[in-house]
Amino acid sequence: MIQSAKSENQVTLQSNLSQFGLNPIDWKIIHEEGRIYRIENITDADFYFVGIKKPLQNSWSLMELASI
Repeated sequence: MIQSAKSENQVTLQSNLSQFGLNPIDWKIIHEEGRIYRIENITDADFYFVGIKKPLQNSWSLMELASI
């Protein structure tokens, strides 16, 4: 049950990428720790953002380019 909650959370966060001008189908969400996620391009793993989820919400509080 906890695993499906994480999946739902990641699906929601992925759909919210469009608020930052990113096409959700071009990215995968990888949970790092706590509220920190790696937002990795599906064709180039070296191109990624780091995102921080808002507490108690399935939306981003911060997202920044980490590597290209």
